[in-house]
Amino acid sequence: MLTWFRKHTKSIIIAVAVLFAGSMFYGLGYTGLKGGDGSGENKSNVLAKVNGKEVDAVRFQEMLNRVAQNVGPNVGPSDRAFIENMALGQAVDFTLMLNEARKRVKVQGKEVDAAIDNIMKQQNIPSKRELEISLKRMGLSLGRFRDLIKDDIMVQKLSLKQQAE
Repeated sequence: MLTWFRKHTKSIIIAVAVLFAGSMFYGLGYTGLKGGDGSGENKSNVLAKVNGKEVDAVRFQEMLNRVAQNVGPNVGPSDRAFIENMALGQAVDFTLMLNEARKRVKVQGKEVDAAIDNIMKQQNIPSKRELEISLKRMGLSLGRFRDLIKDDIMVQKLSLKQQAE
């Protein structure tokens, strides 16, 4: 089993990064993010803190979009609080795992580049310029998007490393 993980680690990580970005494009494209300065980026709204680290609002929104997709379109107002609580719990878990991953796992720029290239292919985005335009519409810079992808890859590497141990 350990051999299988080592052999397929890169493919699994890229697939997860593509799924992450796909869910961001799906959800953020419809809901967007609102920051205090009108730029779209959420800079000052802290959702929660875990061990002194802020839970990323973009990550929370991405988790919220995933949960909402899984639940389906027939969600009543009374279910919204439950869905938001579930998404916040997932964002907190991700934050904890990311903090541990930053201590134990390294991600190279070429891994992030490969994931972004795969995302562009998956989403039929013809160029980096088009990607930047799409991200800007969602309130994200390309640098911020790269950071999100890198964090996702780090957590996936940690998860695979823990499974292999």
